[in-house]
Amino acid sequence: MQSLPMTSQAPDEIREQLDADESLLWHARPRQGLVLRAWDAWFIPFSLLWCGITLRNLNMAPIIAHSGPARLHTLFFMGIGLYLLVGRFVLDAWRRSRTVYALTQQRAIIVSGIAARSVRSVSLRNLPELNLSLRSADVGTIVFGPLENDLYAVRDGAMPAMGIPLSPRFELIGNAKAVYELIRQEQRRQLGQP
Repeated sequence: MQSLPMTSQAPDEIREQLDADESLLWHARPRQGLVLRAWDAWFIPFSLLWCGITLRNLNMAPIIAHSGPARLHTLFFMGIGLYLLVGRFVLDAWRRSRTVYALTQQRAIIVSGIAARSVRSVSLRNLPELNLSLRSADVGTIVFGPLENDLYAVRDGAMPAMGIPLSPRFELIGNAKAVYELIRQEQRRQLGQP
């Protein structure tokens, strides 16, 4: 298999993670900008309905109760609705803009984090499961581990489960199938298989 082209030098946050005996095979960032997922077909109308009902209540709050707490309560729910409608897309895009992936002969590296840097390292030798989901002919997600309790990128049809840790992943990467094959090739090489 031919190696994947790397268009630029690895970012500092990846170079800092490499051991002396490691060489970088591939690195990339997830797809940038606004990303709509399958479950947004349900969630966007729900968010619009939430905001509409809350806005109606905001207009009726003086009629129902002449107190400030009723209006503050309604404003709180309007904030939740605006986050569901717009804020989550901004937060997701910002999170992906601060994420970078890398692959060496020994491991997959995921550097991410909004407030603080988080580094996840997955050994290719001991990998229990590897899953590939293609969004299009070129863009896809590779999940390092099992999909139980994982309702996010691979199935792309449901909302992420709250509080359940997701398996490490290269989310929304270009050349996903070629990267998947490169990972499999390195796994076979480590096991001494052709």
